[in-house]
Amino acid sequence: MAIDGLTGFKGKVALVVGGSSGMGNAVVRLLAAGGVSTHVLDIQPTTDGQFQACDVRDYNQVRRCVERIFAKEERIDLLFIAAGVHLFATI
Repeated sequence: MAIDGLTGFKGKVALVVGGSSGMGNAVVRLLAAGGVSTHVLDIQPTTDGQFQACDVRDYNQVRRCVERIFAKEERIDLLFIAAGVHLFATI
């Protein structure tokens, strides 16, 4: 199923960092529905896209995950970063 505005992305390879929930997960679902091979790096598992557990604060983990994507796809066309750390503290 092609989604209006995404037809030009069909067949592309996307990496969504922080794609297990919230805005990142919405992007994963939208891209996948538009025919994009979508890879997700996150610390929380998801069944959307092609998930790899990865703590993006650790350079070596990120490097290994990106190398796996390149080994499979030979490229990354789109990058979407939605990862964040929430710090809560009392005043």
